[in-house]
Amino acid sequence: MHKEAVSLPVSSWEDEVVTGIIEELDDTPRSGYNKEPDQFLLPAGIVTAVLSLVVALILFFGLVIRKKDPKSGFAKWWKEFLNFRKIWIAGIMKFVYIIGSLLCIFGGIALMIYGFWEGREPGIMIMVGLGTMIVGPISLRLTFEMTMLFVGLWENTADIRGAVVGARQRVEEKRAAVLAKAEAKPEPKPEA
Repeated sequence: MHKEAVSLPVSSWEDEVVTGIIEELDDTPRSGYNKEPDQFLLPAGIVTAVLSLVVALILFFGLVIRKKDPKSGFAKWWKEFLNFRKIWIAGIMKFVYIIGSLLCIFGGIALMIYGFWEGREPGIMIMVGLGTMIVGPISLRLTFEMTMLFVGLWENTADIRGAVVGARQRVEEKRAAVLAKAEAKPEPKPEA
């Protein structure tokens, strides 16, 4: 037997109350949100863009393309930071790898517990949980190792560059010392 849906009559006062609530909600601003465009948004965006451009030009011409390295610690740090002489991604990626592996392990445990708790297909949930715990960290490891290869290449290239620049500076210093020594020696007088 099928039961037929019964429609209940809605009284006019209930309809008016619901309509009034909807209209009241539509008219009230939510969290300071105004439906009309804000007069502050465009000038703030222009000021932000101009200020960012000015500061970027100052930093670029003051630190990035300047040949002479600054001596002070803060300006030197900024120059190294803006020229990407030190890479942060290696440390960040190691941290993300640890978090991702732990998420896979704890997520696998949670899936197995869920399988026991709910009682629905516990065998499948245990297999999915074990798979997540084993395959998840291994696939993350392989992915992060491939990415870290590029970081390692960059670091090795930076080390080689540093060694070449250091060797070039030592050669120039020795050359300058030999020239200074040669200029300091008095020339022998010819015998007559």
